[in-house]
Amino acid sequence: MEVKNYIEGIAKKAKKSSILLRPVSADCKNRALGGIADFLDKNRQAVIESNRTDCENAKKAGLSKAFLDRLLLADNQIDGMIQSFFKE
Repeated sequence: MEVKNYIEGIAKKAKKSSILLRPVSADCKNRALGGIADFLDKNRQAVIESNRTDCENAKKAGLSKAFLDRLLLADNQIDGMIQSFFKE
């Protein structure tokens, strides 16, 4: 249940954030997303290393192989995340 509670907490925060961001212009939101994409690109190695640690901890916690496969990040997946910021 710990993972479920964690995900529910993230969903609740996302809902609150969406309400707060309603009045923000699309241009401002797009610039923010561009900044996030740049940050992700510049820090991809740190993201991959942190993800490796997360995967090791998940494996030690006994999470399923299917879960571990979905958790693992590679360069091409980070590229996909970055590209997703610019899709309309």
